[in-house]
Amino acid sequence: VGGVSTNRYVIVSALPSDSGSTYQCIASNVFGCTTSSVAHLTVIANGVLDVSMTPPSAVAAGAKWRLDAGVWRSAETVALYPGTYTVSFTNLTGWTTPATRQVVVASSQTTTTVGVYVAPVATAVRTITSWTNVSLAVTRPPEVATWTLVETLPVNSTPVNYGAGVWNGTARTLAYTGTVSSSVSYTVLLGAVGDYEVSGSITSMTINVTMPVTGDTRVSRGNFLRKISGTNVWIHMSQPTTLRTWTVGEYLSQTLLTPDHVSSSSGTVPWFTVDGDLYWNQTSIGAGLILSYSVSGPQGSTNNITGSWSILASSGEIYGDNTLIIPMPPSVPPPPPTILSFTFNGVSGSLTFTSVVDQAYMVLTNANIAVTNGWRNCVPATGQGSITTVPVPVIEPQLFYRVKSE
Repeated sequence: VGGVSTNRYVIVSALPSDSGSTYQCIASNVFGCTTSSVAHLTVIANGVLDVSMTPPSAVAAGAKWRLDAGVWRSAETVALYPGTYTVSFTNLTGWTTPATRQVVVASSQTTTTVGVYVAPVATAVRTITSWTNVSLAVTRPPEVATWTLVETLPVNSTPVNYGAGVWNGTARTLAYTGTVSSSVSYTVLLGAVGDYEVSGSITSMTINVTMPVTGDTRVSRGNFLRKISGTNVWIHMSQPTTLRTWTVGEYLSQTLLTPDHVSSSSGTVPWFTVDGDLYWNQTSIGAGLILSYSVSGPQGSTNNITGSWSILASSGEIYGDNTLIIPMPPSVPPPPPTILSFTFNGVSGSLTFTSVVDQAYMVLTNANIAVTNGWRNCVPATGQGSITTVPVPVIEPQLFYRVKSE
């Protein structure tokens, strides 16, 4: 090479094609000359990170993203040194913000990631009490001008006391329109005994986004109706209205549920179990009585309870609630991990920490070229037992580690 007049040779703009080149320096004076060791040049090309955001209305509302703790950017591509980076997004009032994520940028490759914002929409939650009384709580975010709520009722049902709603008997829809968060209510008159499903949706304008109504869906009518709360069960009786011999049976053997604390709201109603099923039997006026019991069973199980009643020659099904969930015991958080040792062989390092089997962990490091003393996710790990060892990157100039439970 020519034109070198100092003890340093600088390659101003190395290209990927330069990778693999070798260099030696020959120094000489009156006593002779000597040649240095070979220097090998390795060129690591930048990668490209392409970040976009959707929908366009979120971008128009000011959605932006940033790299680690850097400046906020619009949707764009950025050339980066290969490594792992954190991409986060701005919070927009009323919108659901995309989750912060880790992205890995590889040399000479393009990494793409999309931040999806969820539009602000009006929501409605349905609550049904006394089996036929329906109330709906509507929440309207500031970005929504108006909302339209439509409830669809099943055949053999008619709404009453529906206030400002508009009933369409042909389409079987009950519609409400509003401009603020509010509550609406109505009562369902059922023309036949049984369980029926109510469905509904709410549409937000001007964005014209439709969401389903959540919450309770079942309305019921019957001489015997079941109410379930947690692991407690009540059966409300409206028959018989005169002195009659009646029997009520709950079929629990198919669900592996065990009854306990069996009682009634008035007096002592004899009860017994047969092959795991629960029965009451008495000669009395049953209207107004409430039979109750609690259950135990497999933790985390979802159980479908069925039952029936009989009065002399008449019999029928018990309607109302029929799904009972046995809760799981409260989860115990894993103990915080403790770093036990760090070893370095001159090239790479390994970190050993206390852990719980199958628990997810993340090793954090502050070896971050872009952010002085900044912490970022480094290596994911799964607990292998009481102790876990994972390889970790070693990057100067500063280097510290933390381990957290995910």
